[in-house]
Amino acid sequence: RADAAAGREAYQKGEYARALTEWQQAAKAGEPDAEFGLGELYEFGEGGLKQSYRRADRWYRKAARGGKTEAEYRLALIWSAGGANFPPDFAEAYKWALLAAAAKSPWARLARELERELGAAATPQQKAEGGRRAALWKLAQSPPKPKPAAPTTAKPVAPPPTPLDQLRKALAQFDCAALRARAAKGGLTVISGTVPESGERDRLFELAARLFPGRPTQVKVRIVPPPLCRTLVAFDALRRAGALAQRALELKLAGQRAQLLEGEPIKVELKGPDYATTLRIDYFSLDGEVLHLWPNAGEPVARLDAGATRLFWDAGGGKTWNAGGQPFGTELITALASASPLDLGSSAEPVEPAAQYLRRLRRALAGQRKRGQSRPLLALLLVRTRAH
Repeated sequence: RADAAAGREAYQKGEYARALTEWQQAAKAGEPDAEFGLGELYEFGEGGLKQSYRRADRWYRKAARGGKTEAEYRLALIWSAGGANFPPDFAEAYKWALLAAAAKSPWARLARELERELGAAATPQQKAEGGRRAALWKLAQSPPKPKPAAPTTAKPVAPPPTPLDQLRKALAQFDCAALRARAAKGGLTVISGTVPESGERDRLFELAARLFPGRPTQVKVRIVPPPLCRTLVAFDALRRAGALAQRALELKLAGQRAQLLEGEPIKVELKGPDYATTLRIDYFSLDGEVLHLWPNAGEPVARLDAGATRLFWDAGGGKTWNAGGQPFGTELITALASASPLDLGSSAEPVEPAAQYLRRLRRALAGQRKRGQSRPLLALLLVRTRAH
């Protein structure tokens, strides 16, 4: 606390470089006042630091976990304003205003005023999402309370949910995210999948720290922004519902690559299960559309022999597709293998909106289940695209 106080004294004198040094030392020990101070320096670009709302957000969150209401108030302000490489998010701003307004702190009064202002500017959907995020934050900050023991005369009841059960339930509340949690050797908890932005990844660490205090957690997630994240969520929902099986199907880009350059041919390599299948291979782009690679006009039914590996790319037959242009980032290739062709209704154009295709796919899978056919296999491949 002496370092944090010294940092505040230096800051008030305009000695920002000394404040930075003092606060960095205290922040290493988890001092909320120092963490808040570092957030201020990054928010306003002082102490020789480049202004960065992204870094300010990181330090303000740490201070908020330590009970610093002023940090919650500052988070509401920066998320409502936005900045360079930090687009505004009214739902996130409303979340922090709600949390700060509910605290017993002098900052609560200002936060309530800000809450009213944001409530008037935000849409009903943004306000509802902000309330949901605030509830999830509170859950992450509060360790689970044990349920009282049932009376001896009561009927047997199910045991209380384990921390892993609670984690899985909380993961299901993350918007536009496909997340899974499992217990590994040595008490390690592993969270994997995708989230729409880096702030959601930070929330995963916060949630795991509260549910598993003192135990190691590994967060292995990739950032996939909207609208592509909703496609991943749709496939995850189909898998969870039992309409698709995610096994025995290996999908990759030819040559062990993980990225595509603009204008480069898309060469997909697929290894099938131990029985013959028909295939669908689709490319979902960041602009919300899907390109149907196989089947196509040149090969109306794409087949894969039992246990075979095939490269899907045929320059001689004219069946080639090249990686597109902007926007660049993480895109998705999917493969579906089924014993018989999926009935997707009337033939679609080679490119169509992803949401439209997913509706047709859901209907086709429901029809297969009604006919008692086996579940198709699903393989997902995230690829990075960039300019040539």
